[in-house]
Amino acid sequence: MNTFRPFDVSMDRDFVINALYDTKSLTGELPDDPLKDGESLIAGISKIQEKNPVFASVMLEETEKIGFVFCFPLEKHKEIGCLCFDYIIESKRGMGQGRNLMDYVVDILKGQGCNEIILDVSKKNTCAIKFYEKSGFKISGQRDKKHYKMRKTI
Repeated sequence: MNTFRPFDVSMDRDFVINALYDTKSLTGELPDDPLKDGESLIAGISKIQEKNPVFASVMLEETEKIGFVFCFPLEKHKEIGCLCFDYIIESKRGMGQGRNLMDYVVDILKGQGCNEIILDVSKKNTCAIKFYEKSGFKISGQRDKKHYKMRKTI
């Protein structure tokens, strides 16, 4: 049984920065300054959490941190939710945890009045693309040469 709790910078900062680094290392898109990149994510999370703390949540299995999600409704198009970052630790992948995380995202965004979710994903992250497609997302374009845009009606 999974539980979710809002991200707490004092308890979860390193977990989320490591998750970001792990994700980017899978695609070979490591930034020149990983710490700066991580701190930029933390700053974005903190800003969004001022609107609603659950927009950035840690996924727990008992007391173990096994995942993280960062999502929110767009400011100018509140009916559209943006899934900025989601992560499941490697040892829990392929066990249905991603589906549990995605169900949580849908519940959060539907509760905010969203009827669609958008995300960007690296073209090199084929496992994530397959997961998103199984979750009902469709490729809707390209953000740039390295990333697809995907969307799903909820």
